[in-house]
Amino acid sequence: MLIDYVSKVVAHVASTDHKFSDLYRRGVRTAPIPFFGDILSAKILTVGVNPSCGEFIGRCWPESEPSPEYLESRLQNYFQLKHPPAHPWFATWEKALNQLEQSSYRTNAAHLDLSPRPTELMSNLPQKRFLDLISEDVGLFFEALAFCPSVKLLLLAGTVTNKHYMFALIRKHAKDYDFELVENGAEGGGQAFVSWFELKHGKRTWPVFFCSVGPSAPNSFRLPQRVAQHREKLLTHLRSTGAIDNPSLPMLHNIQRVAFEDSKIVLDVDGLRHRLPLAVVSPRLAAASEAQRNYFRVSASGYGIHWPEIDEDLSVDGLLRATGGKPSNVTYSSSASTSVLNDKPS
Repeated sequence: MLIDYVSKVVAHVASTDHKFSDLYRRGVRTAPIPFFGDILSAKILTVGVNPSCGEFIGRCWPESEPSPEYLESRLQNYFQLKHPPAHPWFATWEKALNQLEQSSYRTNAAHLDLSPRPTELMSNLPQKRFLDLISEDVGLFFEALAFCPSVKLLLLAGTVTNKHYMFALIRKHAKDYDFELVENGAEGGGQAFVSWFELKHGKRTWPVFFCSVGPSAPNSFRLPQRVAQHREKLLTHLRSTGAIDNPSLPMLHNIQRVAFEDSKIVLDVDGLRHRLPLAVVSPRLAAASEAQRNYFRVSASGYGIHWPEIDEDLSVDGLLRATGGKPSNVTYSSSASTSVLNDKPS
């Protein structure tokens, strides 16, 4: 389950952070960021080096250390939240995604980093120390791909410590985790060249697009330009029929119905009906109006439910844990259905 991966990332960082304490910005409380966005449903992954410590400055993170459950829910719904909205760093990648028909972080894309640690700016840190950090953490990046069953395309850009292009560092470490990054050609030159790769693992292959200019570069406007120039080739990969076969990925949930009865939320999930007290599972929902409760989005992957009007996000696994695994004494027909987006009240 995804929560197990998030818990593993948190434990890994906690057990090794003493090696890299000098790389964090003083006075800024941070937490590991395993991913940004709905990686369970994403068709496109943008890939970066590591999260910005700016993610934790004035952006409504809890004062105490967030639990793995909190991280899983907040990060899965990261690009759906209004308060706070996504960090401005993602704006350049968003412009690039917009070149690919209706692609965006809100619809079909998510983001992974080579390391989950929100350090000081990479350009302000000793290169060798930062590369040691990447070497310590990059295995988590490869492991995260197991939780991206629908991904058809990876987008990389820029350098790591101004010394290595990102693809070179991934290629260097890939063999240690039974992956292989194979180059399929380069186009152009100068300050914003493009290369094509395939990332292979067992029977699975991910097409990879690389631009030498990253979203943090002074000439970052080149990145969306290069994506636009190669739009048709990129769209060919997105229009391919099959998602990546990943038999190791646990099945997600079939959410058939979300409803409210008095002070309870009623969930029809995986053939069983669950009734949970709102006051227990979500004080925000308990305090919300009927209209706000009934305006929600169900993740296409069956991961969870998002209420845009009140910025509430609940994972199905978390809700089921609240029941102690005991459904109501009711079953329902699998032919029942609910829209993944309930109409917004007028």
